[in-house]
Amino acid sequence: MQSGSDRSEWAIIKSNNDAKHYAQELARELGCPTGDMFRLTKCLTEHRSFGEIVNASSKVRLRVSITHSSRHIHV
Repeated sequence: MQSGSDRSEWAIIKSNNDAKHYAQELARELGCPTGDMFRLTKCLTEHRSFGEIVNASSKVRLRVSITHSSRHIHV
């Protein structure tokens, strides 16, 4: 596998909450609304270019949730 593979462990968001958080942070970076997921999605898909999204994604940190024992930890 290459380092850019979409099947890499680090390339997968495992929790719906983590995915939502990442989408909201990405939208915030791009100046899209974050309170309404329909408007957020519409902004990203219809009003931002692929290049804008890729550039913004390098500025947004991925939050990873880990379940350890009985605690839920965000890294």
